[in-house]
Formats: sequence, structure tokens, C-alpha cells
Amino acid sequence: MEGQYDLWLVVLSYAVALLAAYTALDLIGRASPADGWRRVVCVAGGVLALGCGVWAMHFIGMIAFHLPIRVAYDLSITALSMGFALLAALPVALLAARQRVSWREAALGGLLSGLGISAMHYVGMAAMKMSPPIEYDIWWVILSTLVAALASMAAIRLGVRLTRSRAAHRLWWRLSGAAMMALAISGMHYTSMAAAHFQPDAICTAHSFLDDETLLAISTGLLAFLLLGLTLLAPLFSVIVPKADAEHMVVLRRWHVLLLGGVLVLAMVGGSCVLLHAIYQVSMSGVEREAQLVEQLYAQVRAGPVVAPVDRQLSMLTASLEERRREGAILLGLGSAFFTVVVLLCVGVLGAVWRLQRGAQVLGEQRKRLTREIEEREAVSDALRQANAALQIGMQAMRRRNVEVTLLRDLGRMLDCCRSFDEAKDVIANHMPELFPGGAGQLYVNRANGGTLGLEAWWGDDAGQGEDIESDDCWALRLGQPHWRGTDNHPARCRHHAMRAHHETLCVPMTAQGRTLGLLTVWAPQPDRGQWLTEPERQLAQSAVEQISLALANLQLRETLRLQSVSDPLTGLYNRRYLDECMQRELARARRGGYPLGLAMIDIDHFKQYNDRYGHEAGDAVLVALARCLRQLGRAEDIVCRFGGEEFTALLPNVSRDGALAWAERLMEEVRALKVSWQDSPLGRITVSVGLAWCPDGALPPEVFIEFADQALYAAKHAGRDRLCWATDVLAG
Repeated sequence: MEGQYDLWLVVLSYAVALLAAYTALDLIGRASPADGWRRVVCVAGGVLALGCGVWAMHFIGMIAFHLPIRVAYDLSITALSMGFALLAALPVALLAARQRVSWREAALGGLLSGLGISAMHYVGMAAMKMSPPIEYDIWWVILSTLVAALASMAAIRLGVRLTRSRAAHRLWWRLSGAAMMALAISGMHYTSMAAAHFQPDAICTAHSFLDDETLLAISTGLLAFLLLGLTLLAPLFSVIVPKADAEHMVVLRRWHVLLLGGVLVLAMVGGSCVLLHAIYQVSMSGVEREAQLVEQLYAQVRAGPVVAPVDRQLSMLTASLEERRREGAILLGLGSAFFTVVVLLCVGVLGAVWRLQRGAQVLGEQRKRLTREIEEREAVSDALRQANAALQIGMQAMRRRNVEVTLLRDLGRMLDCCRSFDEAKDVIANHMPELFPGGAGQLYVNRANGGTLGLEAWWGDDAGQGEDIESDDCWALRLGQPHWRGTDNHPARCRHHAMRAHHETLCVPMTAQGRTLGLLTVWAPQPDRGQWLTEPERQLAQSAVEQISLALANLQLRETLRLQSVSDPLTGLYNRRYLDECMQRELARARRGGYPLGLAMIDIDHFKQYNDRYGHEAGDAVLVALARCLRQLGRAEDIVCRFGGEEFTALLPNVSRDGALAWAERLMEEVRALKVSWQDSPLGRITVSVGLAWCPDGALPPEVFIEFADQALYAAKHAGRDRLCWATDVLAG
């Protein structure tokens, strides 16, 4: 026996499955583990929505399959199939309402639910009581069961996702999940229908008023009322028990209930009345009309002779009517109970709406008070954040100042330990990048002429390319105070910053003891950076300049004192004290390096005559002329000293014996060629006597070495002056 599908009823079955899946996912997604009895209510609503939806979709799909015979459904077996539908929805709702579900648990729950859905389907088909029975293809049955299990598993996973997802994403998950679940449920049903084979001579033996039209009305009416009630009561429940963290949603939910509460009451009460009237018309009125027809037949039979087959058929028809009357009474009682539940539910809805309206003003006042408190707390919080930010900035500035003080202390301590200006330059070049990280700068020091400043130290990129500058090139030197220039087009830019027209610059003059020693200049690392040298940084630069100025002044003072202690004020040559210091040092170097060392003792011949004849000033002029000749003749490493009176000493490092002899002979020739005048009067010919001592390896003690040269000098003077003698010759003689 072949059947045909009604396309509109197929579409209706899918729409029913879609509505049931959406409602079930909505209710399950509202379940929270922390709510207790509210979770139970949501799970129970999900079970009812999903179970009734699957049951209604199943019978609408069966009604869509038209057979060429009359089809009816046994009431008790049909009710049993609804029980299987509710049992099948139970594991799905219980697992989907949890926060976490493993794949093994989801698979097991899906399998149990799939078996329940399959049992509901095949029990519902058994309610037809076909004779001969329906035959099933085992492979299609297995496939339909697998489809039901997969649909249940997908419902579990979607419910878990909705329970954990944010409210902003739940609508899309519900829509997509409901569409997928509805497609799977419909696919399971029509796969199961493909497994059924009806015999060509099969008939339906079920004696019930549950025919196709009645069952369709009951299925769609029950599902519509149930799903509509659950969908509208869910937001009402959220309004009655609002969440503490969703106070702003109360107004939206209140308007939702106020707008839809009336629709709920009218739809459910009116629909229940219509459904109850339809049940009465089908069950009670139809049975009464058939009972009247049977009474008329009985009257006709009693009026004439009774035929045994007719009497037997009338008895069977009477028994069938009695059975249908009992089923109709049961169904009418169920419809009345359903109507009573709907009325009570509507009364509860009206009470909740009244309670909501009563508390609307209180909620509004509480909301306003909470809003004011929140605004006040936010204002206090903003003030605290601002104070905290200011405190953090102050702490950062304090930490930076502490670091700067430490760096300045280290700079001053290092400069105090310097023994020369070269060491001081290295210290400044190494410490300034730490004081001004990322920037660049230069240190200029006054030259001896007083009008030019030479570049002595620098740090940063391109800072070593500068040249000497004039005092008029810098505004800081002109003004005698620090000169800062930002990145604006201020006209007072120093000429030595001409290549840095878009850099922020700072020039600080170095002064100490009332005189200008030099200039320190600093500039920003990048052009057009904005203000980089803030007021604290400019004060830091001035403090660093004070440290540097004091250190350089002390170095210059120490150098001046040292030169005065080791030099002769008349000739500018080193004195006897410096010779004693250098003698030990040079002899030690000669011993370490294994090179020779020469020593020449020089005495001006007849020097007393210049003093007696021309005066002491003339004698000083002779001494100065000889000192100048010695400086011009000597090498850079030679050490020339005034030994005392008219005697001079020349220490010649790393010189051979012949080299010392040549140096002495050349000296004597240069002295003979000197032309010295005093007050426009020539002082006559000047000659010197020279005593030479030579040590090949620096093994002699200093006093012995000087003694040898001194004895050679005395030997030259006794030999007639204007000559030189070797210490070895004197010692050998």
C-alpha cells in the first residue's frame, strides 16, 4: 500500500519542531546552577517543550502521510507515546543545563534520548493497529535511531553553550541551534517513515475518535498553548525574581510582560475554550448522533423480524459506541483539566502583572537612588583615580630625582678623584648620558687667549663633529645665565646650534670664582619632539654644571700649584725638585725597557761677569736665552731643568752615547751663536761647559748618576771651559 505526503503539513511539522527546539533551548539556557528551584522550573519547562514538540511534530508528520484507507489512533497507546517523548527529552534537558559536559556524557545522553524518541515514534505508529501489521526495514530503523541520537547530542551541546555564553550571543545561538535541531528531528521522523511498509490489503482496526483531523487539532492546539505559555512566562519569571546584576533589564522585561500579558491571557483562555469545544464536538456530540442512529435502527429491527447477522452487527456497533463514549469522556475530562490549568495560569499571570505594577514605582525610586549613589561613587572613584595618578606621577618624579641626586653625587666624587683634565673629560662624557638619557651634548672649555672655547668632551650622536666657538656665538655666555630654546621659531638661537634648528637646546655657562670656564650644551634626541627638557631637567643641568665647574676650577688650581712647585719662575723650565722625581721614574723605565739614558750638566762660563758688569737683570736675560735654546733643541721626551744658579740639567731618555754627544755639541754651537743684548748693549759671546754621563741600562742610582755628570762638568770647567767631558773619562783618569 502506497501513501502520499501533504507538502503543507510537512512544512507545518518542521515549523512545529523549530518552535519546540527554540523554546526548549531558551528555557534550558536560562537555567543557572546557583538558582536552585528556578533551575528545576527551567529544566522542567525545557522537558515539556521539547517532549511535546517532538510528539506533536511526529503526529503531524504521520497525518501528512495520506493512506487510501481510514486511519484512527488508539487513545491509550497515543498517550503512551507522549510519555516516551517526555522521557526522551529528560536526559537532554538535564545535561544541557549543566556548565560542563564531556563528550562521553553527551554521547550517552544522546543515545538514551535517541532510543526514547525512536520508541515514541514506533509506539505512535503502533497506535494505528494495522492488520496485517506494518513491516519495517531494519537498516532504516537503525539509521533513524542514529539520527535521533545525533539530534539529541547536538541539543545537549547547544544547551551547554547557551548556559555559558554571554547574553549578547544567545539569540543567534538559539536561532541557529533551533534550526539545526528541527532539521534533525524532521529528518529522523521521515527516515523512520521510510522504514515502514504497509501491506496492500491492510486495514486500520483502531476504534477511536482520534482520527487525522482530531489528532491534528489536538497536537497543534496543545503545542501552541504550551509553547506560547512557556515562552511568555519565562521573561515574567525573570521580572518577578530579577538578578542583582541586571537591574537595568527590569524595565525592559516589565514592558515585555505588560504588552504580552494580555495577549497571553486572551490567547490561552480563548484557545483553550476553542479546543475544549472542538473536543466536545468530536467526542460527545458525534457519539450522541451515532447513538441516535443506532436507536433508530433498533426501532426498525424491533418492528420487523430480527435477522441474526444484523443483530450481531448492531451489538458490535453498540459496544464500539460505548467504548468511544468512555474515551470521549476521558478526553473531555483532560480538556477540562487543561482548561482549568490555563485559567489558573492566567490568574497567576494577572497577579504577577498586578504585583509588578504595584512595585513599579518602588523600583523606579530605588533605581534613581541607586543611580545617584553610583554617580556619587563614580565621582569619588574618579577623584581617587586622579589623586592616585598624581601620586604615581609624583612618586615617579621623586624616584627620578633620587636617581639624579645619586648620579650627581657619583659625578662629583669621580671628578674630585681626577688628577688631570683628560680624566675629567672622560668622566663627564661617561656620566652625562645617564643624566640626560637619549639626548646629546658638548662641553666647551676656554682657551688660553680667553676669546675662544674649544670642544673638549661630547656624548650622543653627531656631537663630536663640532668645532671651536667664539664667546659671542652663544647667548648663554653673553647673558651669563642658562639659555633654553624650545622647538618654536624663537629668534634667540645660538649660532653654534645652526645645524639643529628644530631641536630643543639648552646652554649653561660654567663659572667658578667669578670667571667663566666654559660652556655645557644639551639638545633633544629627535627634532620636533616637543618639550623634552622640562624644568626639573634644566635644573639638573645647572646642578651638573656647578659640579663640573667646581671640579675644573680645582683641577686648574691644582695644576697651577703643581707647575709652580716644579718649575723655575724665571726660565719656565723645571726645577731641581722635578728633576729628582723624574730621575727615579726614568731610571726605573730604563731598567724595565732595557734602553739607555743620558744626562747632561750644563754651566754658563764666566756667568758672574755678566752680573758684575751689567747687573743681575742682564744675567737673568742670559739665563732666559739659554733656557729658550734648550727648549728648542730638545726632543719632546727630553726633560730640561734649571739645576741651580747658572747650572742646567738635561735628562735624555732612550739616547745612545753618540746621540748624547751630538746633542751636547749642537747645544754648544747654538749657544755660541746666541746674540743677547741688555738695554741695547750686546752682552758679548756666551759659552757653556757640559758634563755628560751615560747609563746603558738604568742600573745606576739617581744620586750616583747625577754625581757622575757633575764631576764631568767640573772637569770641563777645569780644562778651560767651552768644552764637554764624559764622566767615564773622568772616572778612568
